[in-house]
This record gives sequence, structure tokens and C-alpha cells, in this order.
Amino acid sequence: MGQGSGWSVALRRARVPILIVAIIAAILALSGPHTAFIVGILTFIVALLVSVMLHEFGHFITAKKFGMRVTQFFL
Repeated sequence: MGQGSGWSVALRRARVPILIVAIIAAILALSGPHTAFIVGILTFIVALLVSVMLHEFGHFITAKKFGMRVTQFFL
């Protein structure tokens, strides 16, 4: 399969969710006294990323509403 194949695109899009699942699986496999601390840090990071994404999406929607040419939503 070539570089532009459907599998290639699907794997690129799935990279982050696969990484998140792998990190969670590693944490659970290596459970110890600091597991809750690590899960808390990861939860904070994910919550921060979601917050930033929603903030930037607000800029995107506002720009579209006022007629600006917007072609990408980028974080």
C-alpha cells in the first residue's frame, strides 16, 4: 500500500488514541504506590488539552461567523 492509502491515513489519525491506551495499559501493568499520582497527572494533562481545544475552537467559530476565510483548526 502506498503513502496515500486509506490505511496510512487511518493510522495517522489513530496515533494519539493508540498512544493514550498504551500509556494507560503500561500504568495499570506497572501498578504501584504512585499509580494514583501518575493517573492524576495524566488526567490533568488531558483536561488541559481539552480546555485549550475548546478555547481555540471558539476562535475558529467566531472567525467563520464574521466571514473570515478559515481553512484549518490547529492545536
